[in-house]
Amino acid sequence: MYLAQIEPAIRASDNHTYTGAVEWLEKARTLFARLEQGDTFDELVRDIRERHHAKRNLIKRLDQRGWPRSALVPAASKGARTTSTSSSSTKRL
Repeated sequence: MYLAQIEPAIRASDNHTYTGAVEWLEKARTLFARLEQGDTFDELVRDIRERHHAKRNLIKRLDQRGWPRSALVPAASKGARTTSTSSSSTKRL
């Protein structure tokens, strides 16, 4: 039941419904833990992160809970910006 509420809340794309989605996820996490299926919850969160990676405020809320990160976004790169390097700065010997 909780899972059915999460996607519509995320699709609404506003901060208020993101908060609601995270609250539903917290309830689902509790149930998964009681059923000893924490790995299933982790997979759910990773899937949400991957499908909604462009929704920064949602991702920020997931990060605040310390929930699993997507394999596509390693924790070490959090907040890091990439910079391009010029090929002329690389010397060949």
